[in-house]
Amino acid sequence: SRYTNVSIHSQDQTFNILIPEITADYDLTENADHLWSGPMQVALSELQVSLPDGSKARIGKVKGISTLFDYSVETAAAYNDSLRALDESYKAGEDSGSAQHVTGMYNMIAGFIGKVWDGFTMKVEASDILLTRPPIPGSPAGELKISNAGFAFDMLGFRKDSVTLRLGMNYAGLSLKPVPADFDATTPTHMNIDISINKLPFSEITALGKTSLESVAQLPPEMAKLAGLQALFSLPQLFTKGGTTLDVKDTIVEGRDYRFSMNASLSPDLSALKGAVGKGRLEVMGLEKITALLNEQLKKPDISEESKTKLQSTLSTLGILQLAGQQGKDAQGNPVRLYDFELGKQGQILLNGTDMALLMPQDEKSAPAAAKEPEQKPAPATTPAPAPAKK
Repeated sequence: SRYTNVSIHSQDQTFNILIPEITADYDLTENADHLWSGPMQVALSELQVSLPDGSKARIGKVKGISTLFDYSVETAAAYNDSLRALDESYKAGEDSGSAQHVTGMYNMIAGFIGKVWDGFTMKVEASDILLTRPPIPGSPAGELKISNAGFAFDMLGFRKDSVTLRLGMNYAGLSLKPVPADFDATTPTHMNIDISINKLPFSEITALGKTSLESVAQLPPEMAKLAGLQALFSLPQLFTKGGTTLDVKDTIVEGRDYRFSMNASLSPDLSALKGAVGKGRLEVMGLEKITALLNEQLKKPDISEESKTKLQSTLSTLGILQLAGQQGKDAQGNPVRLYDFELGKQGQILLNGTDMALLMPQDEKSAPAAAKEPEQKPAPATTPAPAPAKK
């Protein structure tokens, strides 16, 4: 489908939305089991919005794509019938807050999510974003630009009872005019977040939730609280048994003179001292520049005590990173400092093979001083930061 010159506005014409073109299409196919799969897409071009205060927004292109996997029309129809029956029972005067109704609603929703499909993926992307506002007393006109931004959410694996939940967000090319005083070289102009929970045992989790709801409905309040806590403490066992992992992939924070990039994986493990084990790598480019910029901010005469304390804490952490990091190169060949983290079964956290307990201050009162701007000669790659002497 294609629509052109779509216009939405208020009666006084002070609020307006204009979309020169909207396209929508889908390509769903049915398999031998009468399950439907395929993509659906909606795209908007040159979206324009004007507000009563004179502010305006323009987005060059917005595109939303969602892909269904093994969707059951029959299951969805049965769910709608259940909803109608539930609505009729409300109208008949039954208590919508009763334990029976709450449990029934939970079972219906959990059953629908777990049986109607194998899951879906969803992604929304926008490009050429421009927000403007007119001048106001004491402030000039301003604009905000973002080259592109996106959001993603996936739920997959229900029919295999091994579910993946994924959340992604990103933006790039952030700029402001006029440049605010607090928008400096340390402000991220590019960010990417990609976090997923994998191999969730969905049926066991929902069964545990059902048992908890029934216990809350039938037991005295104090006993119900204990039953809820018992269910909560049972989750790590389910996660360990299912091989559940929490994964961080290509998560990036980047500014004009620096770049932080992280990949990591954490797995619940009942045999581990801290209940989990995991590994991760942090790559940092421009650590020296960011340290110098923060030191310059610390020297400003108008800095507040709260900001000063935060900066000193940040600089202390950066000082440890400078000493503990190993020098290497990223995938593009740029010089970076590398930090390999590992959470072991005995509860120790290793940084580049060294126990972090040896890198951190032994006495909270003797926190390290703010990091100084490093000399050009790099510190030895594997030299741990010495613990400060106690006073």
